[in-house]
Amino acid sequence: MAVTEGIAVGRRDGRETTLGRLDCVRHEGPAALALRGDGMVAGIRITAAC
Repeated sequence: MAVTEGIAVGRRDGRETTLGRLDCVRHEGPAALALRGDGMVAGIRITAAC
């Protein structure tokens, strides 16, 4: 989740998407997520509890 403005996330096709404040990105899989910018982000992890 982008806590502030100024963050862009890299996509697999090489393009970037700029995130606004409080925008979230859903990411699955072992690959790293590429973030760029001068803002702040918060990582949120949701796991199933059985």
